[in-house]
Amino acid sequence: MIDKNLIKKEINHYFEEIKNIYHTGDYTEWTYRTPFENFIKNINKNYQLIQEPKRTTGLGAPDFKAYNDNRKIGFIETKDLNANLDEILETEQLKKYIDAIDNLILTNYLQFILIRNKQNVLNVDLLTLEDLNKSKNSISNEKVEQLPN
Repeated sequence: MIDKNLIKKEINHYFEEIKNIYHTGDYTEWTYRTPFENFIKNINKNYQLIQEPKRTTGLGAPDFKAYNDNRKIGFIETKDLNANLDEILETEQLKKYIDAIDNLILTNYLQFILIRNKQNVLNVDLLTLEDLNKSKNSISNEKVEQLPN
């Protein structure tokens, strides 16, 4: 089981990294990958993310392949910070991923959607664009409790 206090601490650290990049105005979808990868690794030291893994025939190329203790657990597709993930879910790219991948996370670095066996099983707005204009993040315990163990 993952320590919820650790998660809250790491979310606050992640928030600061994302906010600092956001306020430069000098970013793309890929700019946020390092803070995202650090966030995932800091939550669980057994997690490993491979950016831009080898293409898999019939699958395409999701942005990350995720491992836990060297065992593949799924894929992650990242989009731009202000991307509407509900619209992205309707694209051919995502439909292809959903059909081919049992465990997929779609994120714009603020919102996280977990799709397992073609079902949307979790949708969490961890942060918002409005949060990035605040001096300090105040993630609620309710949001932390929504996260899987």
